[in-house]
Amino acid sequence: MVDVEEKAEKTEKKVVQERMAKMQVKVFCGDKTRIINTLRTSTYNELLAVAMTELEVKEKIENCRLRSYNVPNQTMHETHTGKEKMTLEEIRIYPQKTLVLEIKKDSDIFEEYDPLNMQIKINVWRKNMVAFDEVSLKPIYLTVKKTEKMDSLKNIISGIAKIVKERLVIGKKLPMGNLHCLEIISGKENADKTLASLRVNEGINLYVEDAEEKYPVSEEAVILSGEEKCKWEIELEMEKNRYTLKFNNPRESPVDLVVDYKYYTNIDRRQTIDFLKFKISKELGIPKEKIILRRGGVHGLEMKNDLTVIKDTHFYNMACVFVEEGTPASIYQNRLTIFEAIPSVKGIDNCYYEFASVYTGPITTSCTVGDFKEQLAAQIGREGKGKYMRLREKNSDKLTKVYHNKKLMDHYNIFEGKQLAFQMISEMEDPKEEEFLVMLQFWDPDKWTLTPVKELYVEKSCTLALFAGLISSIYDIPASNIMCCKIASAWSFSRIQLPHELWYKLEGNDGYIGSSPFFLATDGSLFVVKNTDVKERELSEEEKKAYAAFDYEIGPAIKGSTGAAVSKKEKGIV
Repeated sequence: MVDVEEKAEKTEKKVVQERMAKMQVKVFCGDKTRIINTLRTSTYNELLAVAMTELEVKEKIENCRLRSYNVPNQTMHETHTGKEKMTLEEIRIYPQKTLVLEIKKDSDIFEEYDPLNMQIKINVWRKNMVAFDEVSLKPIYLTVKKTEKMDSLKNIISGIAKIVKERLVIGKKLPMGNLHCLEIISGKENADKTLASLRVNEGINLYVEDAEEKYPVSEEAVILSGEEKCKWEIELEMEKNRYTLKFNNPRESPVDLVVDYKYYTNIDRRQTIDFLKFKISKELGIPKEKIILRRGGVHGLEMKNDLTVIKDTHFYNMACVFVEEGTPASIYQNRLTIFEAIPSVKGIDNCYYEFASVYTGPITTSCTVGDFKEQLAAQIGREGKGKYMRLREKNSDKLTKVYHNKKLMDHYNIFEGKQLAFQMISEMEDPKEEEFLVMLQFWDPDKWTLTPVKELYVEKSCTLALFAGLISSIYDIPASNIMCCKIASAWSFSRIQLPHELWYKLEGNDGYIGSSPFFLATDGSLFVVKNTDVKERELSEEEKKAYAAFDYEIGPAIKGSTGAAVSKKEKGIV
């Protein structure tokens, strides 16, 4: 029993050891890369032979070697000369190690790794750099000793960059969070310091420029402080603040109603909206004065203040900017759609007005309603007619709140895209705060006709008896004969519901219209009145169907007319 347990334990230990011995390393040569399965106990020569086979290298094995490679810094490291027969574990080649396969000619000699050597990147300042990748920077790779003195490095770089040593400025990037982006390390105080003591390490980018060459005047550059900055510090600050923004071309039709943000621009987020418009204008060939920018898509917020700094607009890198061609709004304007409301002559229940769109665009709203109407009148070619406009809110195909002349437009919660309408009136009016504009229609229950809508202002404190007097003067019927109902929903009103409404006699009633039973509290309410002397006739089934269809036309509501309903289908109208 004991022997069996020992045997099982040894077997399990062997399996574990074999599993632990397996590993993978990455080997590349030129543009070829292979993941090679091997063992920790394999020798260097065995791995080299497998790598040459996998990478299809046909050279002599003595002209090839493997050495460690530092991926982040893209630099060559340890070589293994004299250790060819040692195991990978012994020469510290561990799992996931990256190696490069080097090839030489017969006449060449492999250079051995010197741990004091390091490779650094020298970036010489040039004009018009748009990114900090190697394609744009075009760094010069330089191998130097870690013990090299700064003065000696300046001699080397001076020759490479063709800059007089005395005018040479060398800097390195500072970590994020520092006040400045660049630390200048080429000053006289550092002349005798070693690169290691200056923390010039393997793979570092050094930024080199001529101190006497000034930064060119550029629309792109943003220099926030008055202090003198070297050119690379300006570039690094721009890079730190650089956004890439995507935008569309309004002159290109969207495919399947999908906006294509296929255009790009790089911009410093410390720049203004005005400068962003300038860059987009140059790209699309649209005048800057005709560019409208929105954040968040077609229905997004318009960027009205051209002096706003981009970082304060909640844009982010690779954000989409929707571009329109038109007249931009100022910070004192809102983009509104204005309609003219004309009394409907269709004679259809719940259709009181017809609307004609007269203006869509930016218009100043930081003013009184009276000034706004004059401005609107001038905008649509009706100068001086603003005082004959009644401005109201438009809700679908109905008119609601009346705007009072002396109130500020901002009092009415004006927002982007809001729809307003105006009615042209024959006389100037200045309604009181406690007055409401109501609609009246007279119903003949015998002929089932409804007169066109009449509008009048009624005070909230008006008694029902006084309301009866107003109605009597309008329709020339005795106040004692008047009964009235308030339509709860003018939007869905149909005359066939009138027999089922709650009708109230008004004469002698001292109740207020703002309280029970009508509770008048807003403009645009519809009241229907009738004469109690006229008896109600029951509708025929054909009339009920016609009125319920919401597609009928009626005859003119004049004295002597039957006003009978006629279905459009009966008239042959589809």
